[in-house]
This record gives sequence, C-alpha cells and structure tokens, in this order.
Amino acid sequence: VVHEMFERCYRDGEYNHALGVALESYETPKVSEILQRCAADQSPADLEVTLQHALEACVNLVSKKSVRNKALGIIAVEYTKLSRKGGKYNVTSLVKCQQLLGNVADVAEVILGLLDGGEELMAFQLCFDLVDNGDLNFVQKVSAVLPSKPA
Repeated sequence: VVHEMFERCYRDGEYNHALGVALESYETPKVSEILQRCAADQSPADLEVTLQHALEACVNLVSKKSVRNKALGIIAVEYTKLSRKGGKYNVTSLVKCQQLLGNVADVAEVILGLLDGGEELMAFQLCFDLVDNGDLNFVQKVSAVLPSKPA
C-alpha cells in the first residue's frame, strides 16, 4: 500500500508528500529515490524547493537521529549534485545540512569555493551564520581547516 502511494505521488508530481511519507516511515532509501526522481522530472528550481522542504522536514519532524542523519546526508549529496550542474541553490541550506552532520571539511570547502568564485560576501555571511548557530566547537574546527591567508 505504501509503495503504491509513492507511485501515485510520482505520477502526480507530489514529491513533497512522498518525502513526508518516506521520512515518517523511516524509509531513507526512498528519500534518495524521491529526490533523484524529482531531479529527473522537475526543473532545478523545483528541485531546490523540494530539497529545502526535505531539509526542514528532517530538522523539525524526524526525531530518530540515525534516520535524520542518513536523510541529511542524502539531501547534502543532492544539493552538491545540483551545484555541480551549475544550478542555483540556497548555499546556506547546504551548509546547514553539513553542519548538522558535523562535516567540517565540507563546510570549509563550500566557503573556499565561494571565496574562489568571487562571492566573498556570501562566504562571510555563511561564517556569521555559523557563529550565530552557537556551536563554537564546530566553528573553531572549520576555522582551523580554512587557510589563514588567501592564496
């Protein structure tokens, strides 16, 4: 029955609804499938909206940490794929996702990529956001990974 519901959601383009069902039933492989199908069937802008919905649902609705972390990892991969395809996406969402996963190197890589790409203001804003999130230990680890002077 649940798998028929997923198929109906795919047919109707209701990826957010399918994500809700997958997250509530702790079906993390389905989260990956849903996001991949959304990427194939929808525009990059629609995919970004779906990724944002998935991130918010993970943070606010999934109480089981292991499921939340698996889903966040999947979302981070899809954000990264979107950025590699040249799609515009909410970089703050990717960094939030990576921070929740504790991925120091990945956060530093995003910041360095912005600096190298001439988006210094966005890089600084992300750093301010990291500090505002209150995880000083994480901020210090990211700072240690970043070069002290630009190359």
